[in-house]
Amino acid sequence: MRGRAAVNILYVASGFKPAWNLGGVVRVAYDLCRAMSQRGHDVTVYTTDKLDHGRRVGRSFDDSEGFDVHYFRNLSNTLALGHYSCAPGMLHRLKETAGDFDVVHIHEYRTVHGLFAAYRAKKAGVPYLIQAHGAVAPAVQDRRIKRLFDGICGYRILAGASKLIALTASEAAHYRAMGADAGRIAIVSNGIDPAEYRDLPERGTFRREHGIGPDDGMALYLGRLHRTKGVDLLVRAFAGVVREEPRAKLVIAGPDNGYGSTVQEEIRAQRLEDAVVLTGFITQVEKMAALADADVFVTPRFSGLPMTFLEACACGTPIVTTVHGDAVPWLQDVGFVVGYDATQLRNAILGVLGDAEMRWRLGEAGRRLVREELNWKTIARRFEELYQSLPAPAGRVRVRTGERVLREGGMLL
Repeated sequence: MRGRAAVNILYVASGFKPAWNLGGVVRVAYDLCRAMSQRGHDVTVYTTDKLDHGRRVGRSFDDSEGFDVHYFRNLSNTLALGHYSCAPGMLHRLKETAGDFDVVHIHEYRTVHGLFAAYRAKKAGVPYLIQAHGAVAPAVQDRRIKRLFDGICGYRILAGASKLIALTASEAAHYRAMGADAGRIAIVSNGIDPAEYRDLPERGTFRREHGIGPDDGMALYLGRLHRTKGVDLLVRAFAGVVREEPRAKLVIAGPDNGYGSTVQEEIRAQRLEDAVVLTGFITQVEKMAALADADVFVTPRFSGLPMTFLEACACGTPIVTTVHGDAVPWLQDVGFVVGYDATQLRNAILGVLGDAEMRWRLGEAGRRLVREELNWKTIARRFEELYQSLPAPAGRVRVRTGERVLREGGMLL
């Protein structure tokens, strides 16, 4: 950071550490905050207290990592978990403090908090960024609700943003379809810290805990059990895998978002009770053990750039997915992208399970990609450039590391 202006950043997100089971956005927000703090920037997070069904965070954040996190209580934890968060305390704090920051980075779209953060930043003359994490796509939310939100305020939120952050070219196209000009759209990938994946759990740890043999072909789905994820298609495809490879096992790991009973019905209908392991939510350590033990990672449908793709790459696990997702050019280098069809999905899984040399080659390509490109050091530098390219708020002087500033007059001390 020497010689570069430090930026006072406010991040707004509906969920944050330790609410890992809310999805990959929580992990992305936390990792970005940590990386920007390490680069010498002032980082503050406003988030809600939602943790999971029936529980709230209920504690202060350990600020030993160098940044501050403020948790605000949701009116309803149940509604919050249905993506309808509302924390009045956050709205009040935004009204009081939005003008104190150099930039407001909003990690969501079509939420009460995102709407209010954008409004207060604009009113205070502070530039704001929207990072929708795939939520601009029309299939992500109920279309009637989406159209209502966009008609009332969504288009204005996007029009007022200094920058719109897209994970992929497909998401950039969604922004343009919403009327955004290309000059305000920046494509910035998610990242990962390769150092966290250097010492993986001993191979076989996850298999032993779940009764999977060392020579059994293991396919892994990791994510929420939701109707939009295509898990039912994966189960049907895996019925064909088992017919060819009777010892193959499918692990479905992740919290139930209202679709678990449907998945279980499909498993029974395909007579796969002995071939499928349902774990429910698993911890980060268990996730790493599962990825280290898996022969192939499978995601039938996705939007944006799932963190699980990067985690699979970091663990050297090949990926199989379908065209029912955003265009991610490097996926073809670390696995297979096939049609959204049970037969094609089956054939791709069988191809990876049956070829050890291919698994090694694809796995090494994934590790190299993370090590050289998709890591937080690289991603943080990109965000730093974006923040520093924005005009400073009126009457504000950006300071370099080691300097102090008298805020009222912008006088350097």
